[in-house]
Amino acid sequence: MVRREREVTKQRQMSMATRRELTEAIGARYRAESRSEKQTILDELVALTGCNRKHAIRILGRRPGEDHGKVARNRIYL
Repeated sequence: MVRREREVTKQRQMSMATRRELTEAIGARYRAESRSEKQTILDELVALTGCNRKHAIRILGRRPGEDHGKVARNRIYL
C-alpha cells in the first residue's frame, strides 16, 4: 500500500516555485474563510500537492513575508 502511494505522488510532482505560487494564492482565501470552507480548501491542496494535511495547515496559515525561521538568540559565553 505504501509503495502504491509513492507511485501516485511521483506522478504529481510539481516545482517548488509552482507550489509557492499555489500556496500564496490559496492562502489568502484560506485565512478569510470559515472553518468548514477551510476543510475543503485543505482537501484540495493536499490532493494537488501530495503534502501532509498538517504541513498544509502550517503553510496556509502563514502570512506572506512572515518570518517562519528560528529566533536567533544571543550567545552566552561563560
